[in-house]
Amino acid sequence: MVKFNNLFLLLSAMTSWKLIAAADKCEELDDFVDQYYDENNEFLLLNCELDENNDDIESVKLGGGVIIQDVIDKLSTYPGLKYLEFSRFDEYPEDINFESLHLSQLKFYDLKYGRKITKFRYHQIPDSVIRTMKNVENIDFVGYNITQGTIDAIGSTNIKEVYLTESAFDKNLDYSSLKNLRSLYLDSYFGSASVDKFSESFCKMENLELLYLPGGNIRTIPKCIKNLKKLQDLDLSANELKSIPKELSELTQLKFLDISINEYLTSLPKGLEKLINLEYLNLKEDNIKKSPTFICGMNKLKTLNLSSNSIKEIPSCIGNLSELRDLDISSNDIATFPNGILELKNLETLNMSYNQIEEVTDSFEKLNKLVDLDLRDNLITKFPESIGQLSNLSDLKLDYNQIDDVIPESYNNIESLSYVSFQNNVHIRGKSLTNPNLFLCYYLNSRQEVDDFCLDPNAKCIPYGDNYKSC
Repeated sequence: MVKFNNLFLLLSAMTSWKLIAAADKCEELDDFVDQYYDENNEFLLLNCELDENNDDIESVKLGGGVIIQDVIDKLSTYPGLKYLEFSRFDEYPEDINFESLHLSQLKFYDLKYGRKITKFRYHQIPDSVIRTMKNVENIDFVGYNITQGTIDAIGSTNIKEVYLTESAFDKNLDYSSLKNLRSLYLDSYFGSASVDKFSESFCKMENLELLYLPGGNIRTIPKCIKNLKKLQDLDLSANELKSIPKELSELTQLKFLDISINEYLTSLPKGLEKLINLEYLNLKEDNIKKSPTFICGMNKLKTLNLSSNSIKEIPSCIGNLSELRDLDISSNDIATFPNGILELKNLETLNMSYNQIEEVTDSFEKLNKLVDLDLRDNLITKFPESIGQLSNLSDLKLDYNQIDDVIPESYNNIESLSYVSFQNNVHIRGKSLTNPNLFLCYYLNSRQEVDDFCLDPNAKCIPYGDNYKSC
């Protein structure tokens, strides 16, 4: 027993020593960096994190000054370092060398906001510096001007994932040198220097699995997009697309597709039903007038957003989407409740707000996994009694309708309910709810008489205002 206790003490001491030694590495690095801090170069160690075993430094964030080769050389002495971020460096010496660093991610962040910085600064990272990033898997340049030299320098390395975010892009860039990439994310900082077209050079990246081009001025997509056979994630949101080529349907490995916020997009091509592996589809804020029936064949779909279009009807075949978790059809012109929704047994969130629906189903009990139900701003006149059988429901929104009805007692049975809003209806009557986890509750608007409504003494949630009478 004594030996066991001694062993336990020895192991405890070793563990404590290990933690102290690892923590000392961060202190050591902080002291090393501090020597380069002065009034002309406010160089700081902003963050230092250890790996999950507390063996070595895994993540470092530096900021406030000019890159120093001595610091980079010091970082190379920590073999566990995987994530390195530099924030707000105004100057980049041409002879800085990152080749000694083996990193999962290297991030450069040029801050554009602050007391003295109010606009894009068009800073660049020297091509010669980028070419030394031989042993980096993922780079993220935030807030820089991207030139052809930048692209070609990245192409000369072994980098597999490139994120150029909040950036300004020169016109007519050729991305052919990035043909071995797995991920490419190009996010524009502002319109005049955004990605202005879907370059045909993208089509040469046959190993690409993720392509994000949000917030640009892209108007057309070339037919050669069909060459990206390995593509799984495609984001073309917030562009100026007028049409989608049918060749997109040949990207059968796609799991994520976002073509939302393209106001000139009024329809989608036939053949997209071939995208049978799609799990996420976002068509929000386009100008689609007819619900795309091709979605009914996408039986792996988990998230579908058709909100803010001009859709009048949802096809009954939507019930085929047995894996669907999240459905948003808000802000359309839908007048009839789509009964096909009742077949979506795995549905967790349903948003049908801002439509013209007068009558809703009273068979909500079929959606027994529903957590969030949003029926705001319709023309509903009665409370659906069956909502009281949704045992997992957390949020219930029925405000801004035409309800002239008594709050069903059955709603008190929903133990998970935490938020309800019934405001701005015609005439809400009955008692406040007593659900044990109800945290926020809104029943009446300020203009409604309270004579037919009272506060149950067992209510956990008390609505704002002191003019409610007790039951």
